[in-house]
Parts: sequence; C-alpha cells; structure tokens
Amino acid sequence: LAAHRLQQRGESVELWEASGSFGGWAQTLPWPGPGNEPGWVERGPQNLLWKPGSAMDELLRELDLPFQDRKSVV
Repeated sequence: LAAHRLQQRGESVELWEASGSFGGWAQTLPWPGPGNEPGWVERGPQNLLWKPGSAMDELLRELDLPFQDRKSVV
C-alpha cells in the first residue's frame, strides 16, 4: 500500500523481496488447461479479509479489483 501511494505521488519506488518470487504465498503459475491449452492456476490463500472503509478496502476499490462477498459464496 505504501509503495502504491508513493508511486501515485510520482515517487520512484523499488520493492525488494526476500524470496525468489514476488507475493509470498500468493502466486499465479502457468498451468495447462484440459486440452493442453495455456492457462493459469492461483496458488496460495484463497481469501482475503478486510474491513469496509479500511486501507485495504480503499486500495481494492481504487485498483478496481473484483471481489465477491464471502457471504454470497456457497
């Protein structure tokens, strides 16, 4: 969030990651589809919790990331 805000203000931002890949647990990996066509699989946490009006809520809305309310998932 801090890097995003700094970049919005025109600052140059450099992020460092301790591991060989970005994102910690969450990763998008290439994965073949049923007909061996190119596809992707998401690995890592299957949900994200945040409070309405929180910094995370603001960031998700600002980035226009789709999300589904957990209560509506069966």
